[in-house]
Amino acid sequence: MDTVIFKEHTAEWADLKDALKHNWEGHESLREKCVNAPKYGCDDKYADNWCKEVLDCWFGELEQYKTAHGGHFIGGLISMDSYITLGQWTGATPDGRFAQEHLSDSVAPSRYAQHKGATARHMSAARAIDAYHTTNGVTFNQRFGQSTVNTERDIQKWADLVRTYMDAGGQQIQYLVLDSEELKDAQIHPDDYRDLLVRVGGYSAVFVDLTKELQDSIIAREELSV
Repeated sequence: MDTVIFKEHTAEWADLKDALKHNWEGHESLREKCVNAPKYGCDDKYADNWCKEVLDCWFGELEQYKTAHGGHFIGGLISMDSYITLGQWTGATPDGRFAQEHLSDSVAPSRYAQHKGATARHMSAARAIDAYHTTNGVTFNQRFGQSTVNTERDIQKWADLVRTYMDAGGQQIQYLVLDSEELKDAQIHPDDYRDLLVRVGGYSAVFVDLTKELQDSIIAREELSV
């Protein structure tokens, strides 16, 4: 929004409001501009700092209050699998998302964020999320294809990525190492995959026991390489 409306001046607030109200229908060119605008998850400091500002505002408000017994409220960025249900209740959003599409998985980038690879995603999460305030934890799900972590060199690069993420201020991350084709095959032949465990969103589950919608959202996670 900031880029399209205030920096590039290629749209007005009224245009965006009308586009969201009508689920982008008739506003395809504006939607394309919004999809291509800078987004969290791409190692873009400009976008990541906006994300941090919003989170810091929320943390600052939350932490002012105490429980009835004098305890402190603490923050956590964990959506479990509710990002699908919440998305069904949510209208179109300025990132280019259509109404009723599922939201981002916890602290994952928008599905419309540009694909810049694993390092970009890790650095954005470390930059935007102040782990000092997330004492209730975060859920940061990422998926690698099996072929990308097969060799000793691949494993070393993976370890370096995790160390860099933690050194930059990262708190937690959950990896799933599975190819998209294997997950799709599990949907078709569930009896052959009764022992296939996947990380959903703060918990693990047998893949074939999940709803089709939740399975699809896991398959839709970008398949990264180290």
